[in-house]
Amino acid sequence: MRQLTMHIWRHCHIFFLLMIATGAAWAAGTAYMGGSLKLVSQRMEWMIYPLFLGCFWSCLCPNAAGTIKKVAAGSLLFIFGNIIYQAEVLHIYRPFEWLSRDYCNTIAGIIGFLLFAFVTTDWNTNKRYKALTGFLFVGALATLAVLQTRGVLLGVAAAFGAVIIYGIACYIRKSALLVSKFVYVLLVCGMLGAGGLIMQSHSVVERTMSSVVAFQQIYIQGVAVDSQNAKVAIKGGGDRVFLWQSAIDMVQDYPAVGVGTSRFNDVYAKGYMLPQAREHNLKSPHNIFLHILVENGCIGYIPYVCLLGYLIAYLIRSMKNGNGQAAAVLFGFLVVLTQGMVDWPFLQRELSQLVWFFVSFVVAENIKRFQNKGD
Repeated sequence: MRQLTMHIWRHCHIFFLLMIATGAAWAAGTAYMGGSLKLVSQRMEWMIYPLFLGCFWSCLCPNAAGTIKKVAAGSLLFIFGNIIYQAEVLHIYRPFEWLSRDYCNTIAGIIGFLLFAFVTTDWNTNKRYKALTGFLFVGALATLAVLQTRGVLLGVAAAFGAVIIYGIACYIRKSALLVSKFVYVLLVCGMLGAGGLIMQSHSVVERTMSSVVAFQQIYIQGVAVDSQNAKVAIKGGGDRVFLWQSAIDMVQDYPAVGVGTSRFNDVYAKGYMLPQAREHNLKSPHNIFLHILVENGCIGYIPYVCLLGYLIAYLIRSMKNGNGQAAAVLFGFLVVLTQGMVDWPFLQRELSQLVWFFVSFVVAENIKRFQNKGD
């Protein structure tokens, strides 16, 4: 056990040090501004505990990868089965009617992450596993179509493209493809099918284009927020375009330590809400990077961005060393980060715990390879 702990520390010490630095910076600024230290400690727990416990469990369990695949398969089956039932049997086509919007976005993020974290992992060459992979893939896409969460749909499209580019690069370099050829073909067909499905959904396309137009007018062309572009932004799905401008104004006034963890809405509603905005009770600017920058300032933002950057670099390096789990988690994390540009489930419990738990499998695989070499 002691030797295993040393191996985990050797492969995870930068992760843990960056997490501790991030938590200390968040806590210092939050204590100074009077925010929630309890939420700071919870966010640390959602990162550190899943990573540490997952490393121990997957290192000690020889069949951890196979077990996790089955658990993920069951999770996806339950999620999309439940939502499709609500849509087709109860005729609730927008689950916002029976779930909160934040929970719908979190569920969509979980589906998008699991879709790549395990569907891109080689499910053997057995026909039964291929059929299950295809079924999960189609079911996950169908569920995302019902949820209509644009951030995750864009993330899935970006991850599709990344896998395809990765496959082409492997073919040109004549290097090993960590994603099975069956799954690679499935993703190519899925990208074409999902594109057609999204284009047929006038609601998703219309809302997305409205948001893009409003963003271009306000942030690229520099047009002042007025009643005209306010209507376009609201048509795109709410106050997010306005929220980002308010968040930027808050960062300019609180650049060092931010407004304090959990204090976004208090400060936003009192003096930074634009006249065109409609929603008063908001916990986030719906962008994980602006969220951390507003709440914790540059002091808390820098170590957190370094943590995410190191995570990406670690996954890429592990993938280059032939770690198939790293490829799967990397493509899933791409979905999460893309969603994080327009939403914030990654800063909430369910998705954060899930991502860091799966990162632990990558670390455990690296530890096993390290031990097998006898170093």
